[in-house]
Amino acid sequence: MKHKIVFIALVTLVLTMLMTSCQGEPTLAAVTPADVWARVREFCLWLVSIPEVKFIGAHVLINVLVALAAAIYANDFKLYKVAEFLYRKLLPYILVYTAVRIFGDAVGLAFLAVSVFALIEVALLADLVENLDTLGIKLPDRIYNLVSKS
Repeated sequence: MKHKIVFIALVTLVLTMLMTSCQGEPTLAAVTPADVWARVREFCLWLVSIPEVKFIGAHVLINVLVALAAAIYANDFKLYKVAEFLYRKLLPYILVYTAVRIFGDAVGLAFLAVSVFALIEVALLADLVENLDTLGIKLPDRIYNLVSKS
């Protein structure tokens, strides 16, 4: 189910990019493969220029490093879990944030992107606290209560 949602979001973003790249009436028949790659490259450059996307990416990288340390500490390290974590965390979070930001900007509701960004950061913080706990790094109970998943 999650794979279908990510695929649909990706296809929607690509079609949106293609439709907005056409001058005048948008028609997919006028789009060449070179246009597609140029728009995808332009979109990727725009995406990595967004400060929130950089922050989410950095937070996921920190989570990966702490999770690796926790897995090694617990003798549970498996290399495929690293790729799975990035696929299940980084890609959906960035796609969802980007889709909401584009939608929010288009309809004049920019606060939606800020709200989604805050929710993503809380989820990543909860993962980080859980991994730190696995490493034996105890944080104050108040922090556990704030980010508790239960």
